[in-house]
Amino acid sequence: MNVKITKLLYIAIILTFVKFPFVPPVIVRLCKAVVAGGAFLYLIQRGEIHIKGQFPILIFCCSILVSSLLAYRLTVNFAFSLVYALMIYELFVLTDRWIALYGAKNYFQVMFCLFLALCLLNDTVLLFDVGATTYMLGNKFGVAYYHLLLLTYLAALLWERKKDKGKLQLENIVMLVFALLSVFISKIVDTNTGMIGILIFILLYLLPDVVKKTLCNPVVTCFALYALSATILFWDYILSIDFIKNTIVNLLHRSLSLTGRLGIYRILYGLFQQRPLVGWGYESNIVAQELYGNAQNGIVHLAIQYGVIGVLCFTFLIFMIMKRSDESYRERMVMVAAMYSFFVMATVEIVFSNIFFVVMAVLFAFDNRNQKISKIRFRRGS
Repeated sequence: MNVKITKLLYIAIILTFVKFPFVPPVIVRLCKAVVAGGAFLYLIQRGEIHIKGQFPILIFCCSILVSSLLAYRLTVNFAFSLVYALMIYELFVLTDRWIALYGAKNYFQVMFCLFLALCLLNDTVLLFDVGATTYMLGNKFGVAYYHLLLLTYLAALLWERKKDKGKLQLENIVMLVFALLSVFISKIVDTNTGMIGILIFILLYLLPDVVKKTLCNPVVTCFALYALSATILFWDYILSIDFIKNTIVNLLHRSLSLTGRLGIYRILYGLFQQRPLVGWGYESNIVAQELYGNAQNGIVHLAIQYGVIGVLCFTFLIFMIMKRSDESYRERMVMVAAMYSFFVMATVEIVFSNIFFVVMAVLFAFDNRNQKISKIRFRRGS
């Protein structure tokens, strides 16, 4: 029964990320609070709160709360940030518990079915309303991120079959079909960022094992994160390269200003200087107030919201996850490929939110302890 409760709570958290158009925002907020509170009480009751093993997650969530508390005081906005921090923490712990109790394969099977249903429902609706700007899975970027995660779950399941039965042509065809469909949907909702993220995932999935192993090194991971994010400092030079210029203008049909991003990047530093250590708080709209839109870069967005402290906690979380992640998990590299895809998309979008943390939570759960627990429970018939 405990395993079923773990699954139900995890699925409930995932469903709170979905923007059902017929549900008022106040009801969505209430549901999130109820699910977050209920899951936290359950984890306490099951003795799943472990400061030592969960320290990287806890300090990142605490950085969110500290930033929001200083920005909002004890107001409703702080309550929203508390619910968000709780749900991020619970994603990690419930994923860890699910895989430890029931195995990684079961997790991927259930999640693939869930995300397939969500994407099919979303895509069916959007095909009848192509000109819309928001969808059941959020804005156009959210649609692309959900399809990327669906593709990731599929790849993890196919990876199991490839390892067990050898490299089968059917698996490659299925993977290609899903990838093309995901790119097609991203094209319909007009997100080149999403298309690039999906293509990067496929490329990384096909890389030789020796390259994949290098990408799993925690130092390499953190270096790649910041190297990619730092491209905003060199956009003027990058955009002067003829190949890049022609690709953006003639192939992607976008402005060389990257839809206004370059103007935003030049002004954001002033906002950061005002609150460099702790930022402006969770879901702060300071960028929209001072300029328009958002920070348009994953790391910069974290720095504006949570400050230098939040960014360092985020980096520490990623480093420790990659350090403890056990390479004996067959699906590990698939999740790493998804992580790097988000890193690439983070150069021009704010992607370090719910779906990204779903990916990182799986990598967090891929440790040696869970391998041993799963084998013991399997032998016992649990």
